[in-house]
Amino acid sequence: GSFRALDVFYDEFKMPFMGIPATIDNDIPLNEYTIGVDTALNVIRHAIDNIRDTASSFNRAFVIETMGRECGYLALTSAVANGAEMCLIPEIKNNLDNLKKRFIEEVKRGRRYFIAIVAEGLKISEYIKEWFEREIGFESRVTILGHIQRGGSPTVIERLRAAEFIKTALDNIQKNPNKIVTYYDDRFILRDLKEIVNSKYELAIAEEIMQDDIKAKWMLDGIKMLFPKTIYIDPDVIFKGEVTRIDASETLFKDEIITLAK
Repeated sequence: GSFRALDVFYDEFKMPFMGIPATIDNDIPLNEYTIGVDTALNVIRHAIDNIRDTASSFNRAFVIETMGRECGYLALTSAVANGAEMCLIPEIKNNLDNLKKRFIEEVKRGRRYFIAIVAEGLKISEYIKEWFEREIGFESRVTILGHIQRGGSPTVIERLRAAEFIKTALDNIQKNPNKIVTYYDDRFILRDLKEIVNSKYELAIAEEIMQDDIKAKWMLDGIKMLFPKTIYIDPDVIFKGEVTRIDASETLFKDEIITLAK
């Protein structure tokens, strides 16, 4: 988007610049944080918390569509943070048959509602609503959060991180211009614009889980460290049901997550 336009602009006019990634989608290659994403995640969290009250009161399934274009970062992070029962994103192949088996079992054990987070890039929110009604037997509603995710008062983390981005850009604009300030591996790194434009963004968790069982084990250990209580104590979290849709085979990652999430 903007960086590609900047690339064309610089090629034509050679005007010095410093670039800072700012998008709620958090889909800039070679970069782990963009200004706007934390505020958007908090807007989504607040909305899901409110919707959960209605879902539990009326015994319904709510399909909540988040922004992000072709990137599932907002949906996946929100699903983990809010303990959603389903999360569907473009980066990971769906297996609704596996989810159906698990959800029906959970209903038998007393589950009274479902929260499903769906990334807008899939364009299947209405289908998932119908799927819940047809396959699980739950009255369902679709909530498209839309452009409220792009507004709101910036969070404290957002303001502090933005200040760090700007300081890094200003400190380098004379001695090392024409760079993009990125945040990667807990530090700020200056990268060439061409490097960003010619790279493709990938959601790391999807790539690592899909490759092989060794990397899956590595991701499991990382998730344990990042979300020890959310994933392993709360039985309603996304990974209990959602990991089964990554691959129908009995992978090490899937077995360990399901066992530990019971």
